Amino acid sequence: IANFGEGIWSDFCQFLKLALEKQREPALTFLQSSRISDYAMTDEYYPLFIANGLTVIGEYEQALTWLERGVAWGFCNTNFLRNYNPFMHPLLELPRFKQIMAEADHQQAQIRGALEFE
Repeated sequence: IANFGEGIWSDFCQFLKLALEKQREPALTFLQSSRISDYAMTDEYYPLFIANGLTVIGEYEQALTWLERGVAWGFCNTNFLRNYNPFMHPLLELPRFKQIMAEADHQQAQIRGALEFE
């Protein structure tokens, strides 16, 4: 997908491909020059994709900024982020990650509370 076609998924795959190949500068340049950031402003999942790639290339602060955006827009699956997303592993002990997870936990509790029926 990263090498063929056009569109948002091709762009996300190209970015992640560069990141997984440890091509830090090309990945950052692609992120800045592509439409990824624009699309990532449209829902809670796209910022997570960007955060994953940025974490792989060691851009932890940028990754946390994107993760924070995703959580602010409603991504609150902390079990996935803490336990099942290997891209997040380097961030787990960082204070900012813990703060973001606390906000996501709070969102999750609000959702659960709203879904409780008497």
